[in-house]
Amino acid sequence: MRLLLMWPSSGPATMEFIKELNQSPHRVVYWLGHHSAASDAAREFPEIIFHSHAAAERVEPAAGVDTRDFLPPSEALINSLTKVESLILTMLNRFYDTMCVDERRHIYYKMLTYWVGVLDKYQPEAIIFPVDPHWVFDFLVFELARRRGLKTFMFSETKISDRILWMEDFRAGSAALLAAQARNAGKNFSLSDISDDIVKYYQPRASASYNELPGHIDFLKKKHSWRYRWLHDSKIIKSFKDGSFFKRARIWAIRWWQNDRKKMLRQLLVAGRHIILPNLKKEYAAVAKPPDWGKKFVYLALQVQPERTTSPLGDIFCDQLLVAEIVSAALPPNWIIYVKEHPIQWLRIGIDYSSNRYPGYYKKLAAIPNVQVVPVETNTYELNNKSEAVVTVTGSPGLEALLRSKPVIIFGYPWYKDCPGVFRVNSVDSCRYVFNKIIEGYRFDQQVLINYLKSLDEATIRGFIAQSNAKASTFNQAQSLHNMAELIRSELARK
Repeated sequence: MRLLLMWPSSGPATMEFIKELNQSPHRVVYWLGHHSAASDAAREFPEIIFHSHAAAERVEPAAGVDTRDFLPPSEALINSLTKVESLILTMLNRFYDTMCVDERRHIYYKMLTYWVGVLDKYQPEAIIFPVDPHWVFDFLVFELARRRGLKTFMFSETKISDRILWMEDFRAGSAALLAAQARNAGKNFSLSDISDDIVKYYQPRASASYNELPGHIDFLKKKHSWRYRWLHDSKIIKSFKDGSFFKRARIWAIRWWQNDRKKMLRQLLVAGRHIILPNLKKEYAAVAKPPDWGKKFVYLALQVQPERTTSPLGDIFCDQLLVAEIVSAALPPNWIIYVKEHPIQWLRIGIDYSSNRYPGYYKKLAAIPNVQVVPVETNTYELNNKSEAVVTVTGSPGLEALLRSKPVIIFGYPWYKDCPGVFRVNSVDSCRYVFNKIIEGYRFDQQVLINYLKSLDEATIRGFIAQSNAKASTFNQAQSLHNMAELIRSELARK
């Protein structure tokens, strides 16, 4: 089977992973990898077309690919992909924040030309992604592949221990998990029936007193801190470690005098602007008020943007203002919506306005009837515990609520969407239906959740993909990739 591998990584473990996939009867014909893997790819796999992830982002073809026969898309093709185009125009916020719609659309047409040409030329029979496709071009390849009936693979890190689900389509979810749930229907399991790593994750988080920062959030906070950047990204620190400080010091001094002093002045100017001019933090603080714990409320947890958790996993509900408006219109009398910004949003993206958090964004949010924006410092677990329900597009607060038997309303396609207690809504009527069920006393007990965790235990493999999840795993990268390669080859053998 001819494979197109969209796996943007490098290093010895990745090379071994490709070798495992590249065994008869399967053959990787095209690999989209990290640019640092180019020389290894040329040496180890000269027969594979290597495409740098960075080049693909710039809509540049892979070296050696003749694109002269790649024709611009027809009206019929463009019209058949109108929903995809709409989502991609938003996804381009990641790379082209200030670019106008017409220019974005032409970039999309160039992507469409290239990737239709690649699929036609190399005729892959299966496309393999590490996670839900979200780097724009890979999402387009995924959508084109599904329309052609090609096999697709992707993985989702559940963040429950180091458990990974595989799926063909993030909208459909994991077939293995659904099969396990069907197989286990009507049974009542105990914690002793579930693997220790899942039980260790579940037990403390099922308690209302649990109040620890999630591991991936802790990792990201440290990663984006000034201390981390200084210790890990600082050229000065690295030069001390490799003994080149004194050799480089003179060069740095000259460069600083010629260039960096100007840059420093510009940075000071920007810092001053943040003090004087409006920014996201100021706007948020102006509309935020502490919660009144005596009121009945639902907790709406905003998600970081741009990020795959809302685009594409949220589909049209990457517009979180629309989510708040739908929940507001469906809300029972005398209930309120407490909305809180994600703790990483400003740390990761910055406090300047952007396409995702534009001027007036928080003001619009606070102006929606029954919505109250709460300070970012408000404890998310307290909001979770005291709410009537948790609302999210696909975020981890939904999973945290489930572990405490709290009803969850989702608008997108998180991996946990098929867990009992989760309600996916897409309109005022469907949201109102869920609120009515909650008013009538809907609850699900921990037995239901334990049964679900047993099915999850059976449906998952072990390992990690993102470095932010490595700490939760007892496996290293090579072992993780080996587990994924084994699963892929096993599933390909079924076809």
